[in-house]
Amino acid sequence: SIRRQRQMCIRDRNTGGAIALSGSDTFDNRGIIVLRTSTTGVRALSRNCTHAGFTVNINSAANNLVCPSHNSIFDLNGNVVSGPASGALTRYSASLSGSIITISQGS
Repeated sequence: SIRRQRQMCIRDRNTGGAIALSGSDTFDNRGIIVLRTSTTGVRALSRNCTHAGFTVNINSAANNLVCPSHNSIFDLNGNVVSGPASGALTRYSASLSGSIITISQGS
């Protein structure tokens, strides 16, 4: 079992905030979206669209995640709202300690 981990610092303490990290900054080749779920919690989702592997982006205006290549839409839990994607985004283990977020991937 290999465990890969990435740590980052977050200054925005607002619930509902989100950061889109590129693949070069993470262990996921398309990157990771980090969502602030509470003052003490974060959620980390892959930016790799489950339809054709394009990069998913944050759509703050609609409060969802979208793949601009074929217009798949995901909710903030990574679940498909509308296709053509049929599977949820990969969810990574994420924790927050002070201003440090740790994102882990087990394989």
